[in-house]
Amino acid sequence: MTGKQKTIRIALALALALVGLDIGDNLCLRVRTARQLHPYGSVVVKRYLTIREKNQKLEYVRLEPETRACSYSLLPQLGYSPCWYVGRTTVQYIEM
Repeated sequence: MTGKQKTIRIALALALALVGLDIGDNLCLRVRTARQLHPYGSVVVKRYLTIREKNQKLEYVRLEPETRACSYSLLPQLGYSPCWYVGRTTVQYIEM
């Protein structure tokens, strides 16, 4: 077996492992949904509007907090981002 063949096999095995992870994650979420085992959560995101003034300073205007739905999974599934990812970004700045 040459070095090129080894590389191709390793890349193929890695790709199959990633596809398997995604399918397994999706299946786990669907089973939890079917059994009503709380597969979804929510995270409150604080939002701020940033307005650049003429003197190059920023003014922050606090907006209403927003509740975002998320799924208890490793990867984005069924249109929801994972809660571990959404929980890392609980403050959002919106530029004007």
